[in-house]
Amino acid sequence: MFKPPGSTFCLKDFDDFPLGDSIVVPGNNDFQIGDAVKLTDVGGSTLAENAAGTAYVFGTTYYVVGGGSGTSILKLAATKGGAAISVTVRGGTGSANTSGTHINISYADFDVVCSVVEWDIDFSRESIDVTTIPCSISGAAAKFANFKETIPGPAEGTGSMTVLFTPDQTSTANRLIYSTLLADQNGAEVKLYLNYVDDPGNPGADDAASMFVQAPVVLNGFSVNASTSDALTATISFSLAGAPSHMFYTALT
Repeated sequence: MFKPPGSTFCLKDFDDFPLGDSIVVPGNNDFQIGDAVKLTDVGGSTLAENAAGTAYVFGTTYYVVGGGSGTSILKLAATKGGAAISVTVRGGTGSANTSGTHINISYADFDVVCSVVEWDIDFSRESIDVTTIPCSISGAAAKFANFKETIPGPAEGTGSMTVLFTPDQTSTANRLIYSTLLADQNGAEVKLYLNYVDDPGNPGADDAASMFVQAPVVLNGFSVNASTSDALTATISFSLAGAPSHMFYTALT
């Protein structure tokens, strides 16, 4: 599963929610029509309103129906392909941004990449050398070599995913490949299942019973393998952009 980069930004509750049906976002965003997003309050922001009351609700899923990639605006709807939500009363103080706060807009949930052929991930940890010069007042030379002393250093992770490369420009796999070229990698995250257990009561995985690795990543590049005897594939390399939030059966946050 995958969350694309270019999909996480901090917005001001007055400046970025003008009257009308457009939200102001940075021009380097990569939101696509149909993307599911959510708004999160950071510090006590006040949302804009409309005739029905609050135009948006924190934590609710909305869908991109206009603007996005290539623009500096975003139009959101309550349903996929629905009418864009329109603001009639500005947020914030009504005339300025609420001091010390912001609204985070981000991808609502992971997209399933159905055409993954294989993936791998490698975790390692540095060793920091803290060896000191031997100190002796006897003047006698040591008989055996002085061994290094080390302490554990920062951990890091790298990996790759191989996906089927198809002509479908709207496929999640192709978006994953294209996303390696984005300068802004904020928001990119992977969820790699070793053991996927379906949730019979709800669509999707039963994460409590499944084994997976979840972590923010930076997409470093890709290579394409074209052969007359095999399917067209692309391998995307990545490195961890921070600490994993889940490792196998254990939440790390």
